[in-house]
Amino acid sequence: MTESKIYANIGPQAFTILNISISGISFYSEVNFKTGTKLVMSAMGMIALEVEVVSSEIEETDSSMMEYKYRVRAKFGPHVNGYQVYVLAREMQMQSGKDSSATLNLVPPPKS
Repeated sequence: MTESKIYANIGPQAFTILNISISGISFYSEVNFKTGTKLVMSAMGMIALEVEVVSSEIEETDSSMMEYKYRVRAKFGPHVNGYQVYVLAREMQMQSGKDSSATLNLVPPPKS
């Protein structure tokens, strides 16, 4: 039996990356993903990163506007390699000069 994956397609929504390491990533989301949810995310439109949600906790992001988002923590899947993580971290560094953070987009499901 093959493992099923959830390919999330919620439009052109981008997620702000909060932290990235060799083993995983955390980002803000307006969507509350359940623990264990598997996602394929696109970074810069050219790198596909498979992740599995480890936790999703609501957090206040702007007290003056009463804004809340979910802080999602996810671990990289077995097919994500160190080079992909390096390229993503490098892109974050380059974008940090332009704005406060880099973004990830959810990849639409493959066409059968």
